[in-house]
Amino acid sequence: MGDHVVGRSELNGEGLDKVLADTRRALQAVRSAPTTDGEPIQGAGSASDGRVRVVTQAPGHVTALELDPRLMRLSSEDLAAEIVIAVNAAFDDLRTKAVEAVMPADLGAMSSQLEDLQNESVRQLERFTSAISGAVEQIRSRRG
Repeated sequence: MGDHVVGRSELNGEGLDKVLADTRRALQAVRSAPTTDGEPIQGAGSASDGRVRVVTQAPGHVTALELDPRLMRLSSEDLAAEIVIAVNAAFDDLRTKAVEAVMPADLGAMSSQLEDLQNESVRQLERFTSAISGAVEQIRSRRG
């Protein structure tokens, strides 16, 4: 979304179209799988002083697991615990990067624009209702 903030005076037909288009683009950015430069976002995590390294990728896959051969001396329970720590750290990193990737969609501005759109829609509906009521009144007075 651009830096342009739609003012109330711009919420005519064209302004409403722009607000809706900007809002749709921002929502699409939030919904789509985050990427950086066309590549899926990756998270990295490690445990046991870097002897367990994990890479994760959006939307939530482990793409690499590296174990220092010295870790094979650990019990299976201890090794599993270290792997879990590294995997969780990698997913935490992935989640942080994914949020940062979609933040350009300024949710505050989008919220403000949606509020403006709602207010303008109410005003337009009131004008439309008033015009219809006036037309009905004219028809009644001509019949009268």
